[in-house]
Amino acid sequence: MPAPISLPSAQPARERLASPWFSAGLLIGTLAAFVFLFPKANLNRQLANGHNVSAATLIYLTLMTRASPSDVALHTLLARKALQVGDLALARRALESWPEASTDTPASVALLRLDILRAALLAAKPGTAARQQAITRYRAGVLQTAHRLSTSELLVQAHISLGFGLYETAAELSDAALVRATTPGDKLRALHLGINSLLASGDPKAALRFAVRQARHIPDEAALWHSLFQLGMQAGEPLEATDYARRWFRLANSPVERRQAFDGLIHAYLAAGKPGEALDLAGALLPDIVPDRSLWRRLTRLALAADRPHLAARYARRLVGLPEPRP
Repeated sequence: MPAPISLPSAQPARERLASPWFSAGLLIGTLAAFVFLFPKANLNRQLANGHNVSAATLIYLTLMTRASPSDVALHTLLARKALQVGDLALARRALESWPEASTDTPASVALLRLDILRAALLAAKPGTAARQQAITRYRAGVLQTAHRLSTSELLVQAHISLGFGLYETAAELSDAALVRATTPGDKLRALHLGINSLLASGDPKAALRFAVRQARHIPDEAALWHSLFQLGMQAGEPLEATDYARRWFRLANSPVERRQAFDGLIHAYLAAGKPGEALDLAGALLPDIVPDRSLWRRLTRLALAADRPHLAARYARRLVGLPEPRP
């Protein structure tokens, strides 16, 4: 008869050396010891330069902020690290010491709050109520902070707003940047960003109004009037565009650009249904244009459209290289 199978006897439960609460307390105590035993500036520098964020890092920084409630650099460091791991709630709490609407709030805190709002917007699922709320909060936050931002920061936030489809917000920020800009390059960047934002919204007339209103901030150069001419045509305002084309022609930097402005001027008058005015102006500007076959071909067609057959014949002779008829 086979021997009965013996079961292993139950082992006595091992005694726990420490409770979970004790372990957590030990961790916090160790971190607290670091706070008091090691130079704070050196530790903070290492944490600021580090790319990896651990739970211990966040606990340490939280303890430090409690010990130093008015240390802006420390609180913003905690907020950045929390933002890095997606803990938006902790990032917000780290900045609670400084009211959002206060003018005494440091600019670094205000900018970091915009980063938090942007992260919340990116995290919200498109088409949801949460997404719409995040859009509303970001728009309100960035417009509330705009007066404290530098020109470059305004342009960055305008680009971000444009990327989110907040076209009017992007245009408002571009407007503020343009007024505040001190260099021609920044002024042009702000102007083009505002124009592109309103064009992206599907409102070329608003883009034209924006550009005309802000033109006083831009150097009187050919590029400005070229842009306004193009906007006038896009907005369905060809007569207004003729004025911009005249200025573009006057300030053109080369014979090639002058010809482009000349052609644009004719095109705008034709779009406005005024071939006669186009022909008269073309004749007045002709001495400043380098002639070629395409010029005579265009003027021949323009004269025919204006019902000026004798003038059309003159330009046609030049097109084929025939001499002018004797009087």
